[in-house]
Amino acid sequence: MQWLLLRTLIGVLCAYAANQNLSSQVKNIRRLVNSNMRDLHTFANDTPMQIDYLISQYATAKNKVIYDLDNIGPLLGGRIHEQLNKEVHPALNQVLNMAGVKIHRAIKGNSATK
Repeated sequence: MQWLLLRTLIGVLCAYAANQNLSSQVKNIRRLVNSNMRDLHTFANDTPMQIDYLISQYATAKNKVIYDLDNIGPLLGGRIHEQLNKEVHPALNQVLNMAGVKIHRAIKGNSATK
């Protein structure tokens, strides 16, 4: 009989300890869920502003690159033109042929304006 009472007492103590542990874990989960929801709310509110900032910075960088390419010197620019000539001129020729213009007339017109 004492053996049965001792086993029941040990079982009750183990159940109590498990219940206390589970209760404290649930309280921590509730706090973490609230913190995560606040973080998600902040993320959702700040993301559009960050995207707008990135887009504005891209436009600045793009404009700087275009400006630099437009104002590139003939020493470096000549090499770039030679490298791009092999691919760009055939592509332009196809585009201009689709538009009904021959590439040599376009190049002559471009050369005359310089």
